[in-house]
Amino acid sequence: MSVIVILKFFHFLALFFAGGIGIGGAVVQSVYLKAGQAPSPLVAKAIRILAFLGLIALLVIWITGIGLHHSLYGGAFINHAFTAKLIGAGLLLLLSAIGNYHLYQSAKAQKAPNPSVMKPLLQGQRVALVVVLLGAAIAFSS
Repeated sequence: MSVIVILKFFHFLALFFAGGIGIGGAVVQSVYLKAGQAPSPLVAKAIRILAFLGLIALLVIWITGIGLHHSLYGGAFINHAFTAKLIGAGLLLLLSAIGNYHLYQSAKAQKAPNPSVMKPLLQGQRVALVVVLLGAAIAFSS
């Protein structure tokens, strides 16, 4: 089996995993944010685990994506839409890391995550995801 097939398999698997976690985690968090309530300790722990797994999936996407870009294009410039996709993906990774750190610090202090921190992070992640998806759709449309 070629390296490209293996990289694509893990890239797509991580995309599927991150997408499911992103949607599920966002729904759970938004329900609690809108209700103005803190999740129960078990739900909070599940959210932290999902957030961490999502971060791991994003890292796998980056690692396999870099490998695919190098294998398929020799690391060369593809187009501006691909560059926008990379910027959005970098922002998504950064916001995910910040969110994970905030969730970790909140759990360590035995406090609920701060909604004034989490809400902009979630909104930023959604915007970054739209940039990633549009960038990918445009970059690979031809």
